[in-house]
Amino acid sequence: MALRLLRERIAQGELRPGDRLSDLVLAKEIGISRTPLREAIRQLAADGLVELVPHVGATVRAPSADELEELYELRALLEGHAAARAAGRRTPADGTALQALCDAMEAIPVPAGERLDAAATTRQRELDLSFHRLILELSGLARLRRLVDDAGLIARPFESLDAGLPVSELASACRHHRAIATAIADGDATAARSAMTAHIEAGRAGIRTRLEQWQATRTAALPAALRPFA
Repeated sequence: MALRLLRERIAQGELRPGDRLSDLVLAKEIGISRTPLREAIRQLAADGLVELVPHVGATVRAPSADELEELYELRALLEGHAAARAAGRRTPADGTALQALCDAMEAIPVPAGERLDAAATTRQRELDLSFHRLILELSGLARLRRLVDDAGLIARPFESLDAGLPVSELASACRHHRAIATAIADGDATAARSAMTAHIEAGRAGIRTRLEQWQATRTAALPAALRPFA
């Protein structure tokens, strides 16, 4: 239970890179003892999601740029294969479910400014996660689903560092999701693989920018004498 809850909070951006994981605080929030939380934190550290820092404690780990590049390359290969498999196994109900998730994302209110508000951003990320998880489920490949989920969790906190998702990124995600859903519903495995790969590649570009911005902000917050070591 504790491991699943912490994974989900990291996936949804509630726990962000650099956030400290206090077993005492989390035990009070979740309503369980500290022992399973400590074990969950150790497991997350083994999985690469948490870093154990001497004299500081456990913090949500920030992956390097090279690591993120590798993870997104793997996601493109694995999720592209999952989409192709889903296209070959889909039922009419599966196609309807995917299109419904696309409809819901396209229905998110878009403000006059350049970014979504917090509620709309949270809604977009929930729908995005549901869309990808459904395709992995439809692929019928349980081990692949676990592999992709682990890789996505490491990168996903950086997708939640912005106060509000840029409107342009919402529009891009909607286009990509619709293309993927349509290809799967049509049973076109080649188009589904291609559309998913393009979607993951677009996400990689965005995540790279977020990482650079996060690192710059983090470095600027340090005392001048420590910045060269950040």
